[in-house]
Amino acid sequence: MKGLLKILPPLSPDYAGASSALYTLGGAIIINGADGCIGNVTGYDEPRFFDYNTHIYSSGLREVKAITGDEEILKEKIDNSVGDKDVSFITILGTPNSAVIASDHKGVANILRRGQRIPVFTINTTGILTYEKGASNAFLELAKNFIEDRPTGSGVNIIGASPMDYWGEAQIKSIKRAIENRGLQVNGIWGADNSLESIRKALMSEVNLVVSYSGLKAARYMKKKYGIPYIAGVPAGRQFSDHLVEMLKSPESEVPVVPEVQPSTQRGVKRALIIGDQIWSMSIKAYLGLEKEITDVYTASFFSLDPVYRSETDLIIDSEKQLKQLISRLKPDLIIGDPLCEGFIEKSSPSSDIEFIGIPHPAVSSRLHWDHDIVYAGEELSF
Repeated sequence: MKGLLKILPPLSPDYAGASSALYTLGGAIIINGADGCIGNVTGYDEPRFFDYNTHIYSSGLREVKAITGDEEILKEKIDNSVGDKDVSFITILGTPNSAVIASDHKGVANILRRGQRIPVFTINTTGILTYEKGASNAFLELAKNFIEDRPTGSGVNIIGASPMDYWGEAQIKSIKRAIENRGLQVNGIWGADNSLESIRKALMSEVNLVVSYSGLKAARYMKKKYGIPYIAGVPAGRQFSDHLVEMLKSPESEVPVVPEVQPSTQRGVKRALIIGDQIWSMSIKAYLGLEKEITDVYTASFFSLDPVYRSETDLIIDSEKQLKQLISRLKPDLIIGDPLCEGFIEKSSPSSDIEFIGIPHPAVSSRLHWDHDIVYAGEELSF
């Protein structure tokens, strides 16, 4: 059974990813579904919920409303919930419940806009897809609704730094230090900043750094509409950080910036498998090649892979069974991924010689490991 999970918990859904991208920006986030959907976000998918107050609400969708239609009731609930609260926007997110009954979120948003002086928008989520798709659309909506037309200045925006990837406070600070220590000013961090100012002032930067798949769609929109170039990568380790910042200082295209490290054809050389977000994985792959002389590296992900950045050794996995088979076939000497992925080693290989480095991916292991910070930017990389 493809969707059966025995080792991993359910992967974070798209509405949780969208919520994470918007969480600290002062808007009202409306999750249209049964109360269990908001419970998934606030209890298991959002590390900041326990320390940071935000306006996030559930519509409390019930069976009778699903049968008779919920659009008018949804509008009333939003009006009652938001009321006179000082919010910077209103967004409506869909869940499996609202998707099944085809709730007209765009229609509700159009009605709400008539009485609002703030942006009201929807993000097409269903709870069926995974988190990076929702976060990707949320970052795009931020770019469409809030960027102010200003002259291009200097510095860099970091886009896609949602805590649902790997970005705890320690990692964000280390990424920022790695860039600024190499002579570039970081003006905003989309996904981690606590206000909309970094979005509004995005055009005051001359380049965007995309640190996860979730940031690509917004960066491409800004490139097409405003001419702001972008580079994708995480400054992992000293040499790749040097390379990445040099590319940021003189960006030429949107092609991958990972240095070409030729894979070894000799099986006696150490082989590695990296499991995680595409942009993060390709950056760790570059680090291993540049600083550890590990060039026989594969990546695998349960989540989306952008074709522009995908190589022959970057693989999509759609089930636990497929991951077990991949480990058994590759016989890697080193695996890097969420701590829960270590369970696949025991079941996939009789060898006890596989080295495993656990780096939490909250979209996979949720609150089980989200406090386990591992810093890996610039010289601070700790593995």
